[in-house]
Amino acid sequence: MRKTFPIMATAVAIFSLLAIAAANAQTEEKPVPTTPPVIMDENGNGNFDKPSINNQEIKDFQREFRDLQNQAKEILKQLAQMKNTEEWQATIKEIMSSAIECVAQFNQAPADEKRDIMDDCRGRRLWEDMNDIREQFVPPQEIKQVLQEIKNQTRDLLRYKKQLPKSGAGGNIAELIDSLLLQIEAFKNNIINSVGRDQRDAMQEFRDAQMWDELNKIRAQVELPKEMKSVQSDLKIVVKQVKTKSYKNAFAFFSVDEEKLQNALNNKQATVAQIMSLINEGNAEDAFALVEEDIHQGWHPGDLRHLTDMLRETHQRLKMIRDADMQAQVKEVLSPIIDTLNAGDIREARDAMVQFGDQMRKYERLFQKYIGREGEIDERTSQALEKLETLIQEKLNKVETNPKEATPAKPVE
Repeated sequence: MRKTFPIMATAVAIFSLLAIAAANAQTEEKPVPTTPPVIMDENGNGNFDKPSINNQEIKDFQREFRDLQNQAKEILKQLAQMKNTEEWQATIKEIMSSAIECVAQFNQAPADEKRDIMDDCRGRRLWEDMNDIREQFVPPQEIKQVLQEIKNQTRDLLRYKKQLPKSGAGGNIAELIDSLLLQIEAFKNNIINSVGRDQRDAMQEFRDAQMWDELNKIRAQVELPKEMKSVQSDLKIVVKQVKTKSYKNAFAFFSVDEEKLQNALNNKQATVAQIMSLINEGNAEDAFALVEEDIHQGWHPGDLRHLTDMLRETHQRLKMIRDADMQAQVKEVLSPIIDTLNAGDIREARDAMVQFGDQMRKYERLFQKYIGREGEIDERTSQALEKLETLIQEKLNKVETNPKEATPAKPVE
């Protein structure tokens, strides 16, 4: 029998070695990337990597420092108009230089250095330093506005003093006016001669005094009675004239709602009586508020007096024109004004009627040919009427969308 052991042993040994090698190959670990060592400085700060800066951060920083430069320039202009501000001007110039330097360094730096520059620039507290200076002075425009207000108050007081002898107002109003003039002059001098926070405090002291309230109390005794006298006069006249035949005929022709008109007059009479009662009680604040609301912003009796006068005049002129078509077209032109009047918008209707009268005078020669005779309306006259209607409608639409377009009320002469 042949001996096979050595051969088999050798084969087994070879296979064992191969298996071990294969196992080692499968379990061999991949090399782990090494982290660079953190180098600490003497203050314990390490060189940790900061996140990269993005485009939005870049834009925000550039915009922030552009705004800083622009605001610093504006403050510098204001300071240049003021006395004893050299030190503040020097500080603002330093802030501007730092802002310009920051933007230049930031724009030129590589991306990995931009964040460090951004953090350094924001750490300089340039905004805080600029705002500290801004809080210490009053802008020249603000000073100018306050001084103009003082000038207006002085002018009004002098006017009241001049009107006093004819106003019939009693009491010690003259002494009160002189006292207020002295107070206002003291406020003005204090504001002019102060600087920085002292000037701001002086302006606030003037505002806290609420001088306009004191002026309104005097005006209620000196000027408001005169204004209300005009209101009462116009109201008395228009109440009387709307009851006369010629006015009532005009109202009927143009389809004016007389009941609504009379209600408006009754309400105005009640308001005027209330205003006069407040004046007699010395309640200037409420009297002025009611005048402003119901007469200045609402309608003055003179508005209605003027409007009804123009309606009657137009009606009388139309009676001279026998042509029915002509009368109908003029009536149609005026229909938007009548609708506005019937809706209670008396001042707006008055304004539109004034425009109608102005345009009618331009076309006077065209309409003269129809006085006292009948006949078809020629094309030119028809176009004039259409233009009138368009102008009136535009006027009413403009007032409806913007009430401030309405002409302020004036007493009828």
